[in-house]
Amino acid sequence: MKLSTIATALTAALAAAAVAPAMAADGKVTINGEITATTCDINAGGTGSPNQTVTLPTVSTTALNAAGKTAGEKEFHFDLSGSTCAGTAKMHFESATSPVDLATSNLDNQATNNPAKYVQVSILNADGSKVALADSSNSQSVTIDPTTNTARMSYFARYEAVGQAAEQGMVSTFFDYSIDYN
Repeated sequence: MKLSTIATALTAALAAAAVAPAMAADGKVTINGEITATTCDINAGGTGSPNQTVTLPTVSTTALNAAGKTAGEKEFHFDLSGSTCAGTAKMHFESATSPVDLATSNLDNQATNNPAKYVQVSILNADGSKVALADSSNSQSVTIDPTTNTARMSYFARYEAVGQAAEQGMVSTFFDYSIDYN
């Protein structure tokens, strides 16, 4: 009986000692956020909807004859408007649901019929800086005009040779996006 009591006490002490370090904390992370009614109507490229198709110009393989070469830049835009459209807006590129190459931050070619090889599509902000599609960290912000409740978000798409000279074929890709408002 005495041995059983000692064993029980020893087991309880060891269990308490094992749990004690798990209760110690090195720090704390606080997470805050806000849900807002601010939103804008999105008119993508004059389509009257948030969706659009951007057709890049046909370019020769000589324009993309080495890794890193770019060609065929084409502007596209999103017009924001509406009575609750206010503050600033920033596009968030949804890399989890888009074919983003995390190493290059470009869009992978998704063409299934005669796909071009060694080419991706890069997206640029209005100032010509390449958007880091992998995390949207440098996506541009636009201020919404407080008198008209409107703004235009302009971007560019272009071909980019990756790894080596691009080979001829079709290019097709896409990205999903959301607009963050502040």
